[in-house]
Amino acid sequence: GGSRAKGEGGGRGEGQGPPRQRLVESWGMAGKHDDGVELLRMDEVQRQADKDSDLPPALNLSGAIDILPQLKSGPPRSDADVVDVVVEVEREAPSEFMAAFFAQVKGVKTEMGEIRDTMKEVKDLQAKIITEVSKQKSKEYTETLDERLRSISLKAKKIKGKLQGMQQAAEEKFAADKDSAEARTHANMHGALTRKFVEVMGDFQEIQSTYKKHLRDRVARQVKVANPAATEEEIEKAVEGGGGGLLGPG
Repeated sequence: GGSRAKGEGGGRGEGQGPPRQRLVESWGMAGKHDDGVELLRMDEVQRQADKDSDLPPALNLSGAIDILPQLKSGPPRSDADVVDVVVEVEREAPSEFMAAFFAQVKGVKTEMGEIRDTMKEVKDLQAKIITEVSKQKSKEYTETLDERLRSISLKAKKIKGKLQGMQQAAEEKFAADKDSAEARTHANMHGALTRKFVEVMGDFQEIQSTYKKHLRDRVARQVKVANPAATEEEIEKAVEGGGGGLLGPG
């Protein structure tokens, strides 16, 4: 009887025991059912144990899904008495090899973005060339277009070389451990980056193919008007020249 009275008095009394410590943990999924059930079960077990204990009763954990069991040192006198100890899980820093790889991936993504931007300019220039009636303007647009196409070609060649270099470096690095976490991460990221590059270049080829078709149709109509007996070779030659020679005076 004395023990129980002492325990109950300690639970109600002011200033009893040191400040309460509370452990706060970051959960991957807040309110996981199994964790809540476990805490409630522990709470019930603790209440049974407190009946014959000289210590103050455990704090109520019912519903505390996202809080670890609190240390049994009595309730706090105020919020100021609560000491939060944050449990942090530090991720292991990437190796020097992977850090360099991540930097390469970032660089390739930036270059592919630049190619996308240039492709937009290419489409605008192609549309202007197809509809332009001025020989001088058409020539200017064509020269600018050729410059943009060279830029895309050079960047694409550069990216292709980087992707091949990444693959070769990985094969040498992970030759003895192809199933390691780093090897899998490298393979997944490199594969995704390669597919993205293929997608970008596929879009570029489609733009070129559509442009050439529209340009050929326009030039063919002009050639037929100027020379109804024009051969396919003459039409193709005019298309390759951008149709400039068939346009009106600048």
